[in-house]
Order: sequence, then structure tokens, then C-alpha cells
Amino acid sequence: MHNKMKKNFFYTLICFLTLSCTTVLDGSYTWEEFIQERSANGDFFFAEATSPDGSVSFGSSNDSQWGASNMATRHCSENSGKVCRITKTKAFPRKGNFLGIF
Repeated sequence: MHNKMKKNFFYTLICFLTLSCTTVLDGSYTWEEFIQERSANGDFFFAEATSPDGSVSFGSSNDSQWGASNMATRHCSENSGKVCRITKTKAFPRKGNFLGIF
């Protein structure tokens, strides 16, 4: 029982830390406008999710493509009530990093 609680705590902590580095903007944006705005604020990873009815949501992250994709699909599913899928991704290289760390 103790190990299960410990495992749940670490899973929750990892999810929280990953999601705290992600961004979803409300409003009407095109894919390019979203990337331009979020990259100006330091994000490197971007995702677009589309619902079966055609509604689109974007997500971005400064630490992982998974974080951007997760945020986009979650936001899309919450808004549409349907299961959404990733339809576009984009990542910019980080400059000045040693082996992509920091």
C-alpha cells in the first residue's frame, strides 16, 4: 500500500511539473500566429489537436513535445467532449545548449 501511494505521488508530481511548463492560449489563432506568439515567450515545442467535429486547439511547452501535445489534446477534448488527435507538431532547436540539456 505504501509503495502504491509513493508511486502515485511521484506520478502526480511529474505530471504537475510537466504541465506547469506548458501553455494554451484562449482566443482565435492560426497555427503560425500561435507559434509566433509562444516562441516569443520562450516555448520550443508546439502541437495542434483536432476533434472529430473539426475544432482545433493548440498547445506549447518550453520543455517537451509530449507536454505540448498533451496540453493540446486535453484542451481540445475538454472543449469538444470528444477524443482528439494530434494533427501537427513543430519543434525549434534550442541554441547554446550542451547536448540539449538546460
